[in-house]
Amino acid sequence: QQNQTSRKMQVYLSSSDLLTNSNTILKGAEDNGVGFILESNGSSVTLLNITDSSKGYTNLKEIAAKSKLTDTTVSIPITASYYVYDTNKVKSGALQATALINVMFDFVD
Repeated sequence: QQNQTSRKMQVYLSSSDLLTNSNTILKGAEDNGVGFILESNGSSVTLLNITDSSKGYTNLKEIAAKSKLTDTTVSIPITASYYVYDTNKVKSGALQATALINVMFDFVD
């Protein structure tokens, strides 16, 4: 049926650029004491650690099966902020980290 979902859909983020023992702080390749934190709707986003998928993640968007869609696009507001995680290592320079957008659909026969 048009404008209706056929499957349940969930959207979450994952990364291998996470600070050790944290699923909320993205760090760059260079250990300069500064990383990123992501927020959605005022709450910290927990990313799935690609190297250790057992720690969970924030479900950024969920659409139930058979839901009526009023628009052809789905928006998920995300804000990125700098985060100092080690004041002894802080230095200027470029900061780059990668987060993957994952869309998971329930399998339906």
